[in-house]
Amino acid sequence: MRYLPIHVDLANQSVLIVGGGQAAEAKLRTLLKTEAHLILVSADIGPEIRSWVNDGAIEWSRREFHKNDLTGIRLVYIATDN
Repeated sequence: MRYLPIHVDLANQSVLIVGGGQAAEAKLRTLLKTEAHLILVSADIGPEIRSWVNDGAIEWSRREFHKNDLTGIRLVYIATDN
């Protein structure tokens, strides 16, 4: 099996996305359609992600990832471009 399909109820759940480039943007396009609280941790973000942050759709912490970021998180995506 090449892909792992997962179905997770994200209503009122926190999802952490680590990274602010194209990989994170692609994942966020899907996650923005859910009822999850989206938390992004990245030192820098692209213009599309910045617009979502400015609209209040994503909570952004402008810094590097820390293991404490995992507290209270239902699902994590490591979406760095490397």
